[in-house]
Amino acid sequence: MKKRVMIIGFGRVGRLSFAQLFKAEDFDIITICDQTEPKWIVSLLKYDAGQGKYPLYKKFDYTDNTIWVDGKGINIYPTLDTQKILQEIKEEKIDIVIDCSKFYISKETLQKYIDAGAKNAIASDEFGSLLHLEQKKEIKELTVVTAFHETKKGEVK
Repeated sequence: MKKRVMIIGFGRVGRLSFAQLFKAEDFDIITICDQTEPKWIVSLLKYDAGQGKYPLYKKFDYTDNTIWVDGKGINIYPTLDTQKILQEIKEEKIDIVIDCSKFYISKETLQKYIDAGAKNAIASDEFGSLLHLEQKKEIKELTVVTAFHETKKGEVK
């Protein structure tokens, strides 16, 4: 059975997460939470300025609250409000929440996603911070990974 996925935030990291999970056999992207209109989300997928055109997508379409990628409908939930997102996790029976919004990177927020019914909650931002929390594990087992970034030629910060 495929894991039901919600992506929160559809900036660079959200789109990269989408690209990796969309064609994966074990995952089914159900909802994208972002305040961007569906027509612009489709445009970002088609013509990503940073990643270029993603060759695995063939056909795009959209309605007021759904995007269609290669015939697969994905709900667009136009909010970044935590309470509304928690309700959506319950209603859609989401298994995995990937929060790429940069607004909620905390253990407490990930725990809220788990409490709402998600089995896994991951938060990431474009600077490489990553938090991961699994259901039935205590927060003390949370792993934090930070990537190093090149700030000046040859200088790593």
